[in-house]
Amino acid sequence: GDGGDRVGVAPFLRLLPREAVGVLRRARSGVPGGRVHRLLPPPPPPHRRDEPGGNGNLEQTYSSAAFRSVRGTIGVASGKLYWEGAFTAGGTANASGIGFALSTASLTSFAGQAGSWGYLQGGVTRANGGGSVSYGASYTTGDVIGIALDLDAGTCTFYKNGVSQGQAFSGLSGTFFPFSDSYDNSKWILNFGQRPFTYTPPT
Repeated sequence: GDGGDRVGVAPFLRLLPREAVGVLRRARSGVPGGRVHRLLPPPPPPHRRDEPGGNGNLEQTYSSAAFRSVRGTIGVASGKLYWEGAFTAGGTANASGIGFALSTASLTSFAGQAGSWGYLQGGVTRANGGGSVSYGASYTTGDVIGIALDLDAGTCTFYKNGVSQGQAFSGLSGTFFPFSDSYDNSKWILNFGQRPFTYTPPT
């Protein structure tokens, strides 16, 4: 009766040093024969003073002028996934990014470092330790970034406030985890479908 087939329970989003428990559901994509996977956490656990993340560990921020990243704890190697990150505080200009990563990606660096792929504030992408590549529009406080990861096709497209920025990456193969970074008080609020998305997911 909840609109999806519950297929497992496992920790999903990790905001060091605590973890939130997530529920992996499948939701119909609206495409005949197709599905979009959504990663949905349960109600937030009781607040603890030593938890760095609020809102059930779905908020990420870091107050120092240094990078700190978060990575999901459920890896996915196939299917279509969509999630959103609301960028609610800017910190240092062009320092933050969002995307996905392998399990080997460092949590003390930025999206696009070795083992991760990211869309950065300044309107560039970085892939697996490579250099910056001009991509889409820049984004700032108040914008919502959607990540559409199609691991059947091996591609990823980012959305800014519901508008596609074009295909960012192709040839993707492996087991990937949602990933974002924070620097100098920048803040992400992540939505994996535990509440209605701000923008309609692509099909």
